[in-house]
Amino acid sequence: MYWDGPDGPNRVLAEGIGVVFGSPAFMIAKESYLLRVLHPFLVDGEEVHQLLVNERLSGTTLEDVMSGECSINISRLKQGITLNGGDEYGGFDFEGWATGYIRVTPA
Repeated sequence: MYWDGPDGPNRVLAEGIGVVFGSPAFMIAKESYLLRVLHPFLVDGEEVHQLLVNERLSGTTLEDVMSGECSINISRLKQGITLNGGDEYGGFDFEGWATGYIRVTPA
């Protein structure tokens, strides 16, 4: 998937918020890394402010996602849903969006 966003082609600048937990009532990841998008953008007519990311490849952990460079699955929180670190989310709060790569840069 190729797209142009406010941060350039195939690039989303985001800030890590913390770990959030998937509701046991849904068949979703137990834990995800929550990101705040620095420059919101539109997907399917909805403004995206937060993303959930998870490890994509076998042998990669959520800790790897949070601290290094690796392939990830990216979901967008639906418009009107806002989470904080430590919150629980359900299966209707997000939509799968893309696969990608995360790179942590120094502040």
